[in-house]
Amino acid sequence: REGVPLIWHIREPLSHGYFGLRRAWLRRTVDRCASRVVAISHYDAEQLLPSDRVRVIYNFVDFGEFDRTLSGEAVRAEFAIPPDAPLVLMLGGVSPPKGTLMLVRALPLLVKAVPDVRVMVAGPTLPSESRGWRGIAKRLLGADAYEQAVRQAVKALPQAARAALIFIGVRQDVPRLLAASQVLVFPSTVPHFARPIIEAAAMGVPSVASDLGGPRELIQHGETGLLVPPHDVEALAEALTDLLRDSAWAHALGEAAYQRARRLFDAQTNAAATMALYDEALGSPA
Repeated sequence: REGVPLIWHIREPLSHGYFGLRRAWLRRTVDRCASRVVAISHYDAEQLLPSDRVRVIYNFVDFGEFDRTLSGEAVRAEFAIPPDAPLVLMLGGVSPPKGTLMLVRALPLLVKAVPDVRVMVAGPTLPSESRGWRGIAKRLLGADAYEQAVRQAVKALPQAARAALIFIGVRQDVPRLLAASQVLVFPSTVPHFARPIIEAAAMGVPSVASDLGGPRELIQHGETGLLVPPHDVEALAEALTDLLRDSAWAHALGEAAYQRARRLFDAQTNAAATMALYDEALGSPA
């Protein structure tokens, strides 16, 4: 209203809210108020009202930090993972949107097919079970329902599958975790931009992810990674198995993912595009 240029960044899909009212209000507000709109994916942009003010600038990766020549030997040594053992990495910890429960349920099938596999989950891990009145309150309110479901699923795993699963908590060395891994897995249950996929691509690591908006845009199925139906435990295990059994194919997918990441997700290129959009908005009448 004051005539000040406004840049609106859309970094998540718009929620429908009750009967779609909140989403409709947000779409109108963005269209009415924004001088320019930056969406981090075409999936997010397509949910807005069509306008030439809406631009897609992907999230980006610093290739100086995500250096594919890094070694993962120290990570494997830290967790006693043999140098030749296949390693699958999940970034995101225990979280419903990330699909941790799906991965745990897929483990028995994966371990049966690839007995020496290890599956490492980095990010917020399972907290200790709450005791006393706080624990009772959480259970009554369902506040820890997902954590309890993951905990029970882990407890129900066969011994070999449980031994293959490693929760490592929050880490600051994601590039080295990726350097130690053959495949990134991202079994998300909701459509959103999956930053771990572009980080893996920057390291030349192929991804297996849910076929939802976000991952569907970041992965070219069969060319830079594999997409599987969300919530499909068998398909998830099969895709991981296929890549781990065929190292040449996995390497080819990783190389293609890296080349695509250089084109689409480079920090210098996309930061410059963001600054250019600000210059454009400031140079235009509000």
